[in-house]
Amino acid sequence: MNDASPRSPVRGPPLVIYPSRWKATLVVLGAAIFVAIGVAMIVVPDDPGLARWFLRRLGLVSVLFFGACGAYALFRLVVPRPALVADADGLVDNASAVGVGRLRWDEIECLWPYEFSGQNFLGIMPVNLEDVLARLPGWKNALIRANLSFACAPINIPQVMLPVRLDDVVTELVERFGVPVRFLATEREEEEYDSESEIKGDDDRTQPPNDNATT
Repeated sequence: MNDASPRSPVRGPPLVIYPSRWKATLVVLGAAIFVAIGVAMIVVPDDPGLARWFLRRLGLVSVLFFGACGAYALFRLVVPRPALVADADGLVDNASAVGVGRLRWDEIECLWPYEFSGQNFLGIMPVNLEDVLARLPGWKNALIRANLSFACAPINIPQVMLPVRLDDVVTELVERFGVPVRFLATEREEEEYDSESEIKGDDDRTQPPNDNATT
């Protein structure tokens, strides 16, 4: 774990990042396809048995989930507003449907860039999560708590809707606002490190004793 140096004075104008309209359009189209597939599952031929029961419920889940994703992406296209704003007072998170809004700098412990299920996220670790959750609606509160069960950051800015790389966002936040950053090894890096440690340990055990050693 590597942490950035303590927060430095703000330099330059606020950082304002809007969602990518191209990516939002792709999300709408992709969601529409999965909704159509879900509808097809619901209206399958009236065959008896477990397969029909399972397909209908799977189709319902697909319609509800992807319908919500598509509706949100469409809303962001029709009503454009920044996904992320950083200024002298803090950070505003509107990057997803569960965005928490304004966070003061003194409420943020650090940023945490990480990957989960093949997707890149910029995690935000609050100093006191309960204080943040207390001012959010119940449904956002529940979804954020669910993130913790997957060992994810409680607050997340996803790469999928942004027009810039998250690495560049982190660089801007560190250089202009002095935000501490925590870098953790990815799951693959941890596996490689464990493998190297095991190999090194085996090599150490197989080294012949040094006859010239003195006591």
